[in-house]
Amino acid sequence: MGKAGPGETEVPAEIKKFILENIRSVAALELLLFLFERRPQAFTFEQLVQELRSNISLVTALVQNLEAKKWIQSDEVNGQSLVKLAELDSINLKLFRLLLESFSKKRMTLIDLIYMSPLEKLRQFSAAFKIRK
Repeated sequence: MGKAGPGETEVPAEIKKFILENIRSVAALELLLFLFERRPQAFTFEQLVQELRSNISLVTALVQNLEAKKWIQSDEVNGQSLVKLAELDSINLKLFRLLLESFSKKRMTLIDLIYMSPLEKLRQFSAAFKIRK
């Protein structure tokens, strides 16, 4: 296997920024993209557990985190919690389309970026304290 050619692993800057600021796990990204592709449909927690092949505690944590960031919303309907993507303005709609495209074409690059995110944040923090000559 050879190295990736120019541009094959590059991810648009706005996608990198979005992931670094908003996405803590691959499951969170998968949840967002699942809801984006099926908007405006809402899903029960049980449906999300099944779709993500996960468990209720992880899905609950993902929903709480993404809801706090205003990317998704949950509502009670007939005594049942339903989760859907929050309304997106035109800028964020474009961002999510680009995110979906990037994930379908450069899945491993985005996954690597998610796992590198804490390290990257630490690098940026430490760079702020570097003494420049």
